[in-house]
Amino acid sequence: MDNVNRDISMKMMIGAARRSVSRQFILITPQAMSSVELGDDVRIHKMSDPERGQTTLPFGN
Repeated sequence: MDNVNRDISMKMMIGAARRSVSRQFILITPQAMSSVELGDDVRIHKMSDPERGQTTLPFGN
């Protein structure tokens, strides 16, 4: 998907989520979220980039 269509689809998904009262949506994407308009109802949690060359994930036991 190109950048223009990605921005349009993200705005549509956030708009649909805003109209869904008492619901929570979690959107996971590898793309940049710089074009998303932040508000009281939108939060972005960016995970750190993975270490290159790692063989396992550092989860507990």
